[in-house]
Order: sequence, then structure tokens, then C-alpha cells
Amino acid sequence: MAEAKEIISDREFRELVSTLCNSISEKSRLIRLKSALGNFWFTCDQAKELIGNKHFAWNSSEGPVHAAVAMYPRLVDPEGFEEKIVSLFKFDDIKDEIRSGVGLT
Repeated sequence: MAEAKEIISDREFRELVSTLCNSISEKSRLIRLKSALGNFWFTCDQAKELIGNKHFAWNSSEGPVHAAVAMYPRLVDPEGFEEKIVSLFKFDDIKDEIRSGVGLT
């Protein structure tokens, strides 16, 4: 039987955003995000909000790249990944790294 795709509720999503914003390091932010990925499914719009969140103060492109790759298998609408997630990144080599990381190349 296929797994039911329970999309994270608005309340839980806001709590996750708050938790991630309050994380003291990029590493702890990614750990907390990956923990949430085990429990919920996300829309591309939600993933875009998390990955592109300016309050997270990603220290490098590695954090958002790892977040994008980690979130891909938990998207209910992966057809929007290129347009909504990959497009957040400025440089082609980073976009290629993300595509490769999720098996789109």
C-alpha cells in the first residue's frame, strides 16, 4: 500500500519556520529540517519559502543546496521543483549540483 502523503499543516509549517529561524547554526538548521522531512510532505511553495528564507542567514550556498536536495523526495508536487526551487539559485554550477543531487540529470 502506498504511503499517504500528509502535507504539513500551516500551523506546523509556521512552527518549523520559527524553529529553523531560531537555530544557531546552519548544521543544526539542516538537522532539524531533515528531522521534519521524516514526518511530513511539503509543497514546492513551502520548500521555496524554507530554502529562500532570508532570516535563516545561510552561511554559504551549501545549506540551501543540501536543503533542496533533502526536500525533493518529500515534495507532493515535484514537477514544480525546477521552476520554484532550482530557480532560486543564481549560478548554473549550483543548479546543476542540485539537479544531479536529486537525479534530474
